[in-house]
Amino acid sequence: MKVDIGELTETVNTDARSSANSKYKFVILVEKGIEKKFMFTDRELDIAARRSSRNKEDWHKKRTFWQRVFNKR
Repeated sequence: MKVDIGELTETVNTDARSSANSKYKFVILVEKGIEKKFMFTDRELDIAARRSSRNKEDWHKKRTFWQRVFNKR
């Protein structure tokens, strides 16, 4: 399966050990121009979502269509 940068997809753990989760969430993100691959459990994503909801003052605004077209922030 191929994914876009920033697209969160579910992936099956094909070589799971006894204490490992059977599924993970996979995403490719870009930090400082470098692509990085991440895998999260549902619990880790829930913790991050709670942290985000408690700190709304730190959220960034979503770019508009035209800002994405012209690659502006």
